[in-house]
Amino acid sequence: MKRPNSAHRLQYAFLDAGSAALIFLVGICPLALARLLVSTVVFLGRFLCPGLVRLVDANLAVAFPNMQDAERRRLALASLRHILWNGVETIKLLRHPERISDMALTPDEPIVDPYRNRPCILCIPHLGNWEVLAQAVALWGINAAAVVAAVATPSINKLLTKARTANGLQIINQKGAARKVVRALQQNLCVGILIDQNVSPRHGGIFIDFFGLPAPTSRLPASLARKLSIDVLVGACIRQPDGRFRLEIKHLPKPVADYKDDLSLTQDILDATQALIRQHPEQYTWLYRRWRYIPDNAPPALASAFPYYSIPRPYPCDEQLLATLTARINT
Repeated sequence: MKRPNSAHRLQYAFLDAGSAALIFLVGICPLALARLLVSTVVFLGRFLCPGLVRLVDANLAVAFPNMQDAERRRLALASLRHILWNGVETIKLLRHPERISDMALTPDEPIVDPYRNRPCILCIPHLGNWEVLAQAVALWGINAAAVVAAVATPSINKLLTKARTANGLQIINQKGAARKVVRALQQNLCVGILIDQNVSPRHGGIFIDFFGLPAPTSRLPASLARKLSIDVLVGACIRQPDGRFRLEIKHLPKPVADYKDDLSLTQDILDATQALIRQHPEQYTWLYRRWRYIPDNAPPALASAFPYYSIPRPYPCDEQLLATLTARINT
């Protein structure tokens, strides 16, 4: 591993100092004041950070092409407030991880009991608050592990790891995760994997229909589930009107053994993800370049439907999927 040079060490020192100050200030900030600050930042962000608003609008236009402009604007602002408030909640949990028991509602027994002593893969979108889910799942009696990417700032990474593991969650580093995930599943753990991130075909991803456009997606959950014959679920902790979180689970339409390949299983995983997002679009993180790559064999009609930030890449997409999506656009 490459050792940081003096410039990087200085940068990390500033980031650590700034992060420590931010965590302290947010930690002592009253909730009412924090909510006011979040609303103020979102209001000012429309004028100071138009690029972020444009990104959210572009993604919402893909997901909800028939939505009226006023409704899409309302949804965009609600999503940005949700993202910032997620940050506030997460920072407060860094200081007081014991508060997770008050924030997360205990699921009904039929939801969690089948997975207390058997392995499964829980595919998690950036919906609701995934940090709450990561910290709460062990409280529900589920032996679990989560695949996470390390944060560049050492102090934040240390605090996140401490908070995530406070109740027994095991952490699997995203780099070289496949073997560790297999080992965790063989130990009867439930493994959480963020499913709505770009994984290019160069790194083993496959293009899957996500809100009507092909998006490069990890095949790891499908591949491991089929190989090890274990269940796959899609779930998220959704914020309730009282501010607490409730676990919502989507089951796949058929058993894993009935899927003939990784493509069809991954498609049903993303279909379940999409259904969950459509139920709570204001709690989804639309601030991500999800449709970053345009397949090199995409027909012009389909390629023109991609957002402004998408770029053509020499990655092919399944021809049948392209034909289906193109026909949908033409109608």
